[in-house]
Amino acid sequence: MAGVAAFAVIIAVCHAKGAQDIGMFAGLGRKKPLMAVVLTFAMLSMAGIPIFSGFWAKLFLFSQMVSIGEYLLVFVGVLNSIISVFFYFRVINMMFMQPSEDDKPIEYPAVIGYVATIAILLNILLGIFPSVITGLTL
Repeated sequence: MAGVAAFAVIIAVCHAKGAQDIGMFAGLGRKKPLMAVVLTFAMLSMAGIPIFSGFWAKLFLFSQMVSIGEYLLVFVGVLNSIISVFFYFRVINMMFMQPSEDDKPIEYPAVIGYVATIAILLNILLGIFPSVITGLTL
């Protein structure tokens, strides 16, 4: 769900700005704060930060790898998560701390905002109540 939320925001911004580089996110926190928060939460979920469903997904995956003795894969996975946080924070910094490169408004269909918001809310709910999913799979 984090991927759905993230890509909804990315598609909306790419379409509105007509660009595909990290600079297009500059000032998004001022122009479209909800979309900036949704993208921030989506990236934090993908990084495996607690309260988001991505944390439980990574915890489950890593615990299963430990149980079969794949310690190297666990190390690589955890290292990858740590490295990804640095890249995600670069985008977060760009959205909230950098001024916008232009005054062009960011317009997108309302359905994209709805999809992104619902997806991230479900992500948070599943992060808080993981038993909804784990109860079905175990």
